[in-house]
Amino acid sequence: MLIPEIFLGDLGWSRIDPITARLVGAALIGIGGVSLLENNASKESYHSLLTLKLIWSLAAILALVLSILKGAPFMVWILLGVFVLFFLLWGYYMRVLLKGK
Repeated sequence: MLIPEIFLGDLGWSRIDPITARLVGAALIGIGGVSLLENNASKESYHSLLTLKLIWSLAAILALVLSILKGAPFMVWILLGVFVLFFLLWGYYMRVLLKGK
């Protein structure tokens, strides 16, 4: 979030919009921070957080696939794999949570 031109440049990006990169960084910090703070929250709160994470990761998957189709660097494939894993993991926990109702 602080030095997106250097960080993303090292990962292979040739054109970098620092505002967008910082907004993405802020979203990652926000979602991770809420997850950490709500670690011992109620089942209903956990359900809401899982729903948010599922929607967010699915949107990220779509955005990354679109970027790959436009010729994004190899690192985007790795990020796509990470978000697919997040989506599958959070989907699994959502199913487990819903079974408990």
